[in-house]
Amino acid sequence: MPTLPLPGNFGKMWASINKIIDGLHISNHKNKSCHQNLHPRLFREKHKDLDKTNSMAAEQTFSWLSRYNKQVCSLPKQQQVFVLHRLSIRRNEYTSRCHQQQKDPKAHKKIRYDWDDQTSSS
Repeated sequence: MPTLPLPGNFGKMWASINKIIDGLHISNHKNKSCHQNLHPRLFREKHKDLDKTNSMAAEQTFSWLSRYNKQVCSLPKQQQVFVLHRLSIRRNEYTSRCHQQQKDPKAHKKIRYDWDDQTSSS
């Protein structure tokens, strides 16, 4: 059982985490053990109640966030953290609203932010 170089029982946590490779990346893995042990099909078979789990959520989030890369990188670090925090909150609100209305949230949809109102009215 592989362990991590962490203190106490934390070193064993890597072995106890359920790991899968999402459907987008499984075809890139040439090692047979990846297909036998980490295939998303295995996760869906084991956890039928989580069949609709979005294993691509991180990819979708990074794709959405990449639109703000230049703006965020041009800010001082403290402002970067603040802007990323506000962007994330607004994105989560938008996604929640879409799910409540049984709509599919689109990564490319423009989200109206608090500061949009302030800049247009001044």
